[in-house]
Order: sequence, then C-alpha cells, then structure tokens
Amino acid sequence: MATYSDSFTGTASTALATYNSTWVYVSGDGAAYYGITSTGVDAGVLFTGTSAKNIFRYNNTVGADQFSEFVVVNCGSAFDPVMTAILVLRSSTDSSPNQDHYRLEVQDNAASGSAHNFLVYKVVNGTATQLGSTISNTLANGDTIRFEATGTTTTSLVVKRNGSQLGSTFTDSSSPHTSGQVGIGGSRPSGIRMASWSGGDLSAPAADLAATPAAAATATAGLSTGIQLAAGAAAVATATAGLTPASGGTITSSALKNNTGALQTSAPLEAYVNHVSTGALIAKLTGITSHATTAVATATDVALTVATTYAVRWRRTDTGAEGYERITAT
Repeated sequence: MATYSDSFTGTASTALATYNSTWVYVSGDGAAYYGITSTGVDAGVLFTGTSAKNIFRYNNTVGADQFSEFVVVNCGSAFDPVMTAILVLRSSTDSSPNQDHYRLEVQDNAASGSAHNFLVYKVVNGTATQLGSTISNTLANGDTIRFEATGTTTTSLVVKRNGSQLGSTFTDSSSPHTSGQVGIGGSRPSGIRMASWSGGDLSAPAADLAATPAAAATATAGLSTGIQLAAGAAAVATATAGLTPASGGTITSSALKNNTGALQTSAPLEAYVNHVSTGALIAKLTGITSHATTAVATATDVALTVATTYAVRWRRTDTGAEGYERITAT
C-alpha cells in the first residue's frame, strides 16, 4: 500500500510542478497557472483570469481502490462558484494533455460554515460529464474533504467531509476508469485553497482499533460497514462470505459505529482484508450483516490465517460508509 502527502510549504508564487516535480500537469491553462501561496496551494498565484480548471496528477503508483483528500483553507473568501478546489482519482498517465479521470469539484460559493456545492465528474479525453446530482453541504475552514473510488466492473465514488459521507454513492458502470493516479486541481484566484493534501491506496488502515468480542450470533456471509469503528463489543454476528470453509481464520470487528457514535446494527457489509505491511488484498468478503444489538460482525475464510493480523476495511454496501481497523484472526 502507498500513501502520499504534501503540505505545500514552497515559496509563494512558485508553480506547483516547479515546487515539486512529482506533480504532473494534466490539463487547464498550463502548468504555470497553479501554484503555492502563503496558505497552501491555489489556482490564483499565477492565474491569468480564465475559468479553466487546472488539473495535476501525483506521479506515483496507486492501486485501483484509492483516495484523495485536502484540508480546507481560505473558504468563503470569494462567494463565486467558479472558484473551485478539485480532487482527482484514477487519472490516466498517457501523453495527452486531456487525460481520463474522475474528479470532485468543491465550489467556493458561500461563506465558511455555510452550504457549498460538491460536484462529481467523469472526464473522458478531456470532456467532463457530471455524475449524479450536486451535493449541497456545510463547508468550513479546517474541514477535511475526501474523495474515494472503489471497484472496477462498477466504480463507486464517495465524497466525505471530516470522515462522514456526503450524499449518495456515485456509480459508474459504463466503461468506468479502472486505474490511474490521484491528484488535485483548482480554478480562479482568491477562493478556496488546500492547506495540505494526501492520497493513495484506500486499503491503508486509519488506526489500530481493539475488538472485544464475547458471544456469537449468526448472520449471513459478508463484511463491511464504512464508518468510524469503536472498540468494545458484547456479542458477535457470524458471517461466512457465502461459503463454508473447511478451515481458515476468523476476523471479528469491534462494535461498528458512525461518526456520531450510533451503533450500526443489522448493517449490510463487505470487508476488504489486506496484508498489514504490503497492502496486498488477501480476501474480499461479502454478504455480511452486523449483529442486531451489538453491531459486531465476524467472517471466516480459508484465505485467513489464525494469529495473523490484517488491515480490515469494513464497508456498508447500502450507504458506502466505511471504517478501518487491524484485526488478528482467530
């Protein structure tokens, strides 16, 4: 697994690609028109005045399931929807200036703390088509905005603010982009900026979380919830991922909760089980349901080894919400 980051600490008025050559220009006015300010990266430092969206990809390897996120600064200074901060996923690396990618555009159309517009686009050969409906949600300085992509036959795209999903999951099953690099972008000067950025493989665990299962109940195969996970559980829901393995390890979650602390009981889940060090996918387990009262989920699979610790991403299949923890198989 790989995760990359940038705090944009270069000299003001330095073009992004000059400040850090790992940033590769994709499309827009030109590589010179997006650069460093005293408060992060911004399209306005060397900007000429058009509304073109300047897009850059981070030239390093990332798996198909990936994320790109930034910390908001200078929000609400413009009150102009043309001024945007952009997150990029699955950007192609061909030589064309108009590569394929998915992007999230965050418009600076209101004051900090007020509702702003979030738009998701699929870009094919430089032509952008909006997916789904525009999301309207509160945005404030200091917020972390995250854009995630999972799946290949059907690509699922999720927008998050401070760890909570905004709106519905966007899906693309018509010749979806299945791989590529993460990136950023923006348009117009003086508006919303990025104080810092990170992106990379989505399988990277966010934190070590303790699970304390005690009793077991039975549910049907699968795993995944997709929200913050909290330690401490009383009973367990057992999943078998649609099969009955002759042997193998069992993973048991902590009590699954959302960002407000509400237990995610009877939640339809899937689980992505990854190697802790390499990030390699060991197993994807589907059809899981968390316990009806304790919100704990379990699953057994022949690919799992007893006493081995895994990085597990639980994802709710109905809402796309997800969370991470490390679990030692029993």
